[in-house]
Amino acid sequence: MSICAQNNYNLKGIKFEQDLDWQQIKDKAQKYNKYIFVDCYATWCGPCKKMDKDVYPNEQVGRAFNDKFLSVKVQMDSSKNDSQNIKMLYPAAREIEEKYNVTGLPTYLFFSPEGVALHKAMGSKSTDELIALANDAINPDKQLYTLIRNFRLGKLSHSNMPTLAIILKQLGEDSLAREIATYYIQAYLYTLNNDSLCKKENLEFFHAFERIITSKDRIFKLYVEQSEKIDAIMETNGYSKFRIISTITSEDIQPFVKDAAEKKTTPNWERIRATINNKYNNDYAITATSSAKQRWYIEKKDWQNYTDSLMELWMRKSGEFYTYSWMYLNDIAWKVCVYSNNKKKLKAGLEWINIAISKNTTSNIAMLDTKAQLKYKLGHKKKAIELERQVVQLAKAEYQNIKERQSIIDYFQDCLNRMIKGEPIVLTD
Repeated sequence: MSICAQNNYNLKGIKFEQDLDWQQIKDKAQKYNKYIFVDCYATWCGPCKKMDKDVYPNEQVGRAFNDKFLSVKVQMDSSKNDSQNIKMLYPAAREIEEKYNVTGLPTYLFFSPEGVALHKAMGSKSTDELIALANDAINPDKQLYTLIRNFRLGKLSHSNMPTLAIILKQLGEDSLAREIATYYIQAYLYTLNNDSLCKKENLEFFHAFERIITSKDRIFKLYVEQSEKIDAIMETNGYSKFRIISTITSEDIQPFVKDAAEKKTTPNWERIRATINNKYNNDYAITATSSAKQRWYIEKKDWQNYTDSLMELWMRKSGEFYTYSWMYLNDIAWKVCVYSNNKKKLKAGLEWINIAISKNTTSNIAMLDTKAQLKYKLGHKKKAIELERQVVQLAKAEYQNIKERQSIIDYFQDCLNRMIKGEPIVLTD
């Protein structure tokens, strides 16, 4: 692995080793009985530079690391300014990248004095977070690789499995995360009675790993049979239905969509809907199929069929749209505004944005702009101008001292000017 030959940190921060290769680092760690901390970085990595500037020089961080760790910086990319020593060690850098699945930077690796991997984390950290990470790295109950080894040996307690699976998923170790999650679900969760199984923390775990849930699973049956109870526990109307639709999509839609994509054809949506209807019911069939169609047509940039698929759901008047997040509702209302001149679709978009505004208790600037532009396209120019003036005022109040946001204010002002002049609005997605 490539060892950075520079130590730009003051004496109060982390002291990174210089001019030592990996074997020499391990030899020195064993000699002084210290753990090894490896900072995997790249010359182009912004968060890595932030760690260099703001975190590693911190005195508290230095105290937390220097007594217990030998610290080394490992360069994962190559540049024309690399020294010959770094170039010679490129193969070793690739080895650590592959062996420890370094998929994002910065990545932090911790080893025993003997060079045995103990812990891993990723992403920019604050000083407190990095100190906490160092403490976890020397705690056998928190060490990632120690927990994995214990799982392989059948020595990991059930109480540690969900946290381990979630951390592995966050680190991009999807295969191992799914393996542990599947074992935990089958060996522990499904031994619980229904009331215990449906505790919020368990439902959240199922949600995190919903791709491994099948229609034959016990939790899927509970989503169907005890939907109101589960919705109440998760404090979300329609929660169970969304989980059901996710599994139906995976089993009964995705294989056909994948096949159509490979053959460069369009999925037979009616056949898919009929299959789901026969297997479950028409409600699930329409919701799952319409959602899949939306994703398909967005990818194809087929906005006519995309907005048609939105209308399929809306025309049912089932109240389902009231369960969607305000961000999603604003997005679909905006897309209808941009890509359709159909009055019925624009009116539906206006209803969606009104639901979104009622759901959001923070800033409504973007949503009010969507509403104003929908009204303008529907011919309600006076109300549209009134709303867009409000948007401009709110934007100025929030963004006027932020130079990077001036373009947003300019955009809203341009929309207002066009409305006042009766000109078409130039909409952009």
